[in-house]
Amino acid sequence: MPMDMSLIPSKLEDASLAERLRRRILVDNNPVSCVLHPTGSVLVRDWLGEGAEDQELLRVQKILEAVLQADTEGDYAACLARATGGFNSWSARLQALGERLDGAPPTEADELRRIFREVSRECNDMKRELLGAAP
Repeated sequence: MPMDMSLIPSKLEDASLAERLRRRILVDNNPVSCVLHPTGSVLVRDWLGEGAEDQELLRVQKILEAVLQADTEGDYAACLARATGGFNSWSARLQALGERLDGAPPTEADELRRIFREVSRECNDMKRELLGAAP
């Protein structure tokens, strides 16, 4: 069950939604999940638990530590953008994907399947571009 991020306590209780979002970072392995917060998301590689060491945890830890140590006055999203190579392209592609997903869903099953395949290909391409990995 997804966590309601608005329930996380913040010193900025009276702040606007945009101000509160700058203080939050979403970590996920699915670009579609990141659509809701394109400027404050860290995409991680899929981990299948096949005996390999999980290097993603260390990578994400370094990113988050850099964000927390930076003098950003709580603007974690801006620091995240500076700490992540290719972040501007990633964020722009997420925003475009979000706009596409905001449209009315098709009523025909074949059209829905076609769109699902296109979105899946786009997500895999985004992962390859940002991480050099895709399922």
